Amino acid sequence: MKHAQYKKQSLACIGGRCFAAVALCALAVAPVLAYGGDLREKDSPPPDQGIAIGDETIGTLPILNTGSSIELVRGLPILRPSFFLEGDLYELQNAISFFQGSAVAEVIPLDPSWQRVRLVFVEDMMLGFDRAALVGADIQFGLWMPDTVRSTNPSLSWGGRTFEMQSFDSRYLLPLSQMSATGALDYSPLCAAAESSAGPNAVMAAVDQDFLYLIQRN
Repeated sequence: MKHAQYKKQSLACIGGRCFAAVALCALAVAPVLAYGGDLREKDSPPPDQGIAIGDETIGTLPILNTGSSIELVRGLPILRPSFFLEGDLYELQNAISFFQGSAVAEVIPLDPSWQRVRLVFVEDMMLGFDRAALVGADIQFGLWMPDTVRSTNPSLSWGGRTFEMQSFDSRYLLPLSQMSATGALDYSPLCAAAESSAGPNAVMAAVDQDFLYLIQRN
């Protein structure tokens, strides 16, 4: 089991739309998740796939070292810009090392077998990823901005510069895997800021030697 020491970090993102002061405490973490509580039941998708009426809990993503899990829900209302993960279920399980905050995410199937999914986190939380597990994994990070909450394009700040993010439909991608692999996040954290009529959202990504930390604050 590895141990990661967090220090207080403060990041002010240029443009005035994002501000985050993140205090991270010492936490013992394990880099690989146990494969229990699978989202899928055998090889069959959940009933009424693609139809969700209200909130429907359909599984969990267990986190071995903390004894906790992320609750996976269909039809979770998305009222503001929210961080998302997209990838193969087992690659996501391998990459997520620890979790703090609201342990709930909307799950959206991206293929009929529910092998590839999108997880949308709507509340304040922190995710930790094993940097080694991200190498070669087909995992995408970003902000989810449905038309119902979209007002302006989010901004992206890194290394003292600010950029306007470009979207693919409602998906605004963050190149976190690439920046972790090339050492760009070792040089400077990255912050994404978004606003909507429901309120602001700020996402910060930073790294140490072993982990990539993702913090969302609404």
